[in-house]
Amino acid sequence: MQSTTLAGQWTLITGASKGIGFGIAELDRRLGGGVSAGWTTRLLGPSGSGKTSLGLSFLAEGGRRGEACLY
Repeated sequence: MQSTTLAGQWTLITGASKGIGFGIAELDRRLGGGVSAGWTTRLLGPSGSGKTSLGLSFLAEGGRRGEACLY
């Protein structure tokens, strides 16, 4: 498990291997390419910090790659 704090507001808790990007170049770079494939990733942060927007960006990136997505 790995925990990454971003922008002083978000905390991502994910597995060790990387692989799936958010489609946001700087965020993907800071996460070493994205989050772990095959793991559940939790995004923690206060109200209004952009958790939903980040999740929708992740889904849009999956759609661009031709993956099935559900929200």
